[in-house]
Amino acid sequence: MSLYGLDLIIDQQGKYYLLEINGIRSGMNGFRRVYGDDRVREKVYGMLQENYGALTVNNGSYLREKWIQKHPLRWKWRQLCQRLLPQRTSRLPRLLRSPAAEIQWLAEKISTPEEVSYPWPVYEGQDSTVFNVVNQLLPHPTVNPFVDEEIAANKFLQYCLLKNSPIADLLLPTALVGLGWANESELETVVENSSEFVKKPILGNCGKGVMVLMKEQVELYIPQLDDWSRRSWLDELSLLVLKKPLQKRNLIDFVRKGNYLFEYGLSIIQPFIDSRQTINGEDHYTSIRAIVCNGQFVDAYLRYSPEKKVNLSQGAGAHPFHEKDLAALCENVVLTFESHCLPYDPATFQWELYKSYFQSSIQQLAQDALVSVLIFISPEGQSTFSVPLRTSFPIKRTMTRKK
Repeated sequence: MSLYGLDLIIDQQGKYYLLEINGIRSGMNGFRRVYGDDRVREKVYGMLQENYGALTVNNGSYLREKWIQKHPLRWKWRQLCQRLLPQRTSRLPRLLRSPAAEIQWLAEKISTPEEVSYPWPVYEGQDSTVFNVVNQLLPHPTVNPFVDEEIAANKFLQYCLLKNSPIADLLLPTALVGLGWANESELETVVENSSEFVKKPILGNCGKGVMVLMKEQVELYIPQLDDWSRRSWLDELSLLVLKKPLQKRNLIDFVRKGNYLFEYGLSIIQPFIDSRQTINGEDHYTSIRAIVCNGQFVDAYLRYSPEKKVNLSQGAGAHPFHEKDLAALCENVVLTFESHCLPYDPATFQWELYKSYFQSSIQQLAQDALVSVLIFISPEGQSTFSVPLRTSFPIKRTMTRKK
């Protein structure tokens, strides 16, 4: 069984849209503001306890201690480096220091962070069902499956998973951008019938990094021929010395190598939905947080704000929300999400979802494809499909001088 928090929005015609599915750490503080107590959180924890019996909370310490016991010298070396070179060890990976990386959200502070405590002991390997606050593969069952939690934490992978599902009509048109990547067809679909848009980091939470963009700003992401064919001085030097152009890295290369750090530098762009409602006599932008536990709808409340960014952690208010058709909709969303996550293996789900995305991108841009292709290799070393170079936009690299 499971615990999810759904974020939905209603437009001016009364249509629901699914913004995202949140996993085990779904915030419930808004219900305290609505009811003045923690009745919803207590009900949810009671439902989990009744279903699972013995529960524990994984805060990451179990596997960390296992690793330290297995690699004591590496652990001591890491601690020494952190003491002697704190700034060096805290630097971002080179990939995310690219000017094209969408990483501004990483430095953003939350004005009102949600504090959560759990009524169960810390997981230390004992027989129990684990409330996987730090999502890890453990030797005991977890409240939410590992793959479900990972996909719930990634807005773009959620879209990839559900865009062809029975609830696809609840999803907004979505385009992936960042690190030099953009799909012209995706962006044109997103901007087709809207003038305002929302950009969100795919791994962001609590409204961090969310920006409202105008059409002109979104169109700047649409790749032009020069964006991918222009040579830098480094390319020219490579041609002069090595007699061949410098091979540039792109998203496909990182997926092929199983390096998913690039996800921190990506965002999605979606149309902005006018969700204004009259709350306490004033117009506010709104969104809905609904809780579904063990497949059953528990409760929902309305978040509202005069600002277009509507998050409790960003200063939004909370208001009761009771609509008779909401429960069935939320339960269907969770059922669909879980059933679509089920076939994926923890070791390969990212590869499979990104592979599906790039295949789709190729089909959309086939008319622009060049004869030359990149061979996309699976983790097992098997060639699975080819990627036209025209669809692979290079990542701009920054040079850092060693001291």
